[in-house]
Amino acid sequence: MPLWETPQRHLYALAGQTLADIHQVQFAAFYADFLALGEHPVLWRERYRTAFDKEVAALQGRVLQPLLDALGALAIPSFIADTPCLVHNDFAPGNILVRDGAIAAVIDWDNAVIDVPHLDFVKMKYWTAKNPKGELAHEPALFSAFVDGYGPTGREIVRSPLFALYEVLWLLRVFNFERSKEEQGLARAPGYPAAAVYEKYLVARLKSSID
Repeated sequence: MPLWETPQRHLYALAGQTLADIHQVQFAAFYADFLALGEHPVLWRERYRTAFDKEVAALQGRVLQPLLDALGALAIPSFIADTPCLVHNDFAPGNILVRDGAIAAVIDWDNAVIDVPHLDFVKMKYWTAKNPKGELAHEPALFSAFVDGYGPTGREIVRSPLFALYEVLWLLRVFNFERSKEEQGLARAPGYPAAAVYEKYLVARLKSSID
């Protein structure tokens, strides 16, 4: 069954250990995709900036100008020292299967990329477990168990400015995705928050980064 059906601290710690094992697969450079591996490396800043600019462009007409101004002021470093590794890119409780008190499998690898470990912590932070309303939400105790289960660098990752940048990028993506569905009159997938929830998170994340 999915991890979110068994919200126990020790299982989230095991999920953290599993993610650390995945991230042991490292690369000498960043690549746009696996087909470019060893042939066409890209700079981290170019990779991030391209993705960021795409999502900001999609925000036009969807949010107020102060939020766009805050995004425009976001500091994106020219260089990072972190080593690129295998990133699942959809590491969330729905894709982590549990059996007999252990992590049985991590499924849905179709979004996997070569990036930094920080990216795989974001969905677990915001979609840690289902709240009493049946929607995915941040659950501090379970997320803390997950981070600690990852190992000594887990805390460093989630406290870093780089993690904050990946939070912003992901929140932009899910906000645009959910808002697009709303504009088309399409229903949300059961258990997933509305666009307004991600907008609230985004404003808080940007305010924290500026402060």
